[in-house]
Amino acid sequence: MKIRQRTICHTCRARKLACDGRSPSCSQCLKSSRECGGYQYGLIFAEPQTTGRRTAGRKRITLSEVAVEPRLPTPGIGQPLSWPMNDILSMVVQNFIPRRDETNAKSQGLTAPSRVCGSWIEVVPDLKTSGPNGHALTASIKAFAVAMTTCRRPLGAPIVDALAAHGTALSSLQQALTRGRNEGPDELSAAIMFLFLSEIMVPACGSYGAHIGGISRLMLSRGPAYYANGTSHRIFIGCRPSQIICFILYRRACFLEAAEWCTIPFQTSPAEPLQELMSIGACIPSLLQAIDQLEATSKHDHFSACIDKLLDIIRRLDGWRYSYSANLSSTYGRDFVAPPTSEDIWYPDITVANSLTHYWAFWIICAVYAIQLDSGGIWSGRLGEANVVQQEAIRSKSNLIMRSVEYLTQKKMKLFGATSLGLPGKVAYEYSQQAGDLNSATFSNKVIKNISEKGYSYLNAFIQSDFKILPLSTPRHQNGDQRGRTISNSTALQLKAQEEREIR
Repeated sequence: MKIRQRTICHTCRARKLACDGRSPSCSQCLKSSRECGGYQYGLIFAEPQTTGRRTAGRKRITLSEVAVEPRLPTPGIGQPLSWPMNDILSMVVQNFIPRRDETNAKSQGLTAPSRVCGSWIEVVPDLKTSGPNGHALTASIKAFAVAMTTCRRPLGAPIVDALAAHGTALSSLQQALTRGRNEGPDELSAAIMFLFLSEIMVPACGSYGAHIGGISRLMLSRGPAYYANGTSHRIFIGCRPSQIICFILYRRACFLEAAEWCTIPFQTSPAEPLQELMSIGACIPSLLQAIDQLEATSKHDHFSACIDKLLDIIRRLDGWRYSYSANLSSTYGRDFVAPPTSEDIWYPDITVANSLTHYWAFWIICAVYAIQLDSGGIWSGRLGEANVVQQEAIRSKSNLIMRSVEYLTQKKMKLFGATSLGLPGKVAYEYSQQAGDLNSATFSNKVIKNISEKGYSYLNAFIQSDFKILPLSTPRHQNGDQRGRTISNSTALQLKAQEEREIR
């Protein structure tokens, strides 16, 4: 698969040097004091009008990335599955990876190739397609391409097509795990990630948590030093956020919390802000697991240590936010008071949107659990009067996430934008529905309804699923502001009556 990478600048390509893809100028050009040629590349692929092998004289079409709109295949996926692999991968790239915003020069320094779940796709053309691992990769790419068309209702492909392609990919993966042990793990990691994304978009395919577990075991078998350079590093920083998020969802301790996994892979290429945030978020799953174990054994006297750890994570998150805000305008620097009726937030680029929405989500999780565990009225004294954590601060961050949905679900963010909303959207929605605030609950319901109307049914199903992240029970010693309570019956009736009035 030879598809021109968009993360190599024109200057490095001409000089045949490695490029780290930084914007607005890569490290190679900065060191040599050369003018960086930028990353404006078009995607080139053949029209998939006929099946079979590509002929030498076949006409090729160049598509400018800026001009391309998402073009998913029409129903009936049999023909697209017979396309050459270059064409299938090009379709995946066009419809999943968002376009970079090259208009805001100030924001380009914040734009990083590491995103929540997408940057590793850009290095797939460099991977091998031969051997057991390569065959598993190509089968997984096809399965993801079908899943992308299936999730687009009502024009998407039948779900039976997605299940069939997914089954074929799982069979290829099983063979790779048996026969491809002597091959490099990068192809296998990418194949598993494609299956992971397929199962997010078509939940009927199976459990995506098993794939995250597979990637984790694969990484542990290689060690952190293996992921310090090259393609392996790009795959690592692309998979790492998805792993941490899944460990939070399943409330299991994450090996990525260990100091060596937060430092060694970044010795050559320093961690960018999003990866620094994920290093903090990697500490949350083990705490959630510890809380569950204490609840199961009724060792409530040990909750104080958990509260201390939660508050420490909040301090680290706030420290990250302060450092990150120094490079952002005041528009994104204030997030303490955000009413649910405010206008949508429009970010300089998708990396900023991903970073801030996940910062707010991590902060909400820690704050809600700290309040939930606090049984002695000691919460407000932990952070001091200047930074007291109040219910309004949590509600505000929840509203900020909901105000970010429109930006991340706009057409040019492709399917990646909506997919990256999974954890923040679910955390914000859960909190708004149990906080007892009618305005926030009504606002979040409107946002979720809009997500469904845009065709992101898989995201809507995940956010509203019965699988909960935040605690549902009320604190053992509830304060006057009724922290952590669920929506009362009267509030639920008010919401229902208001929705009925809007329908009329």
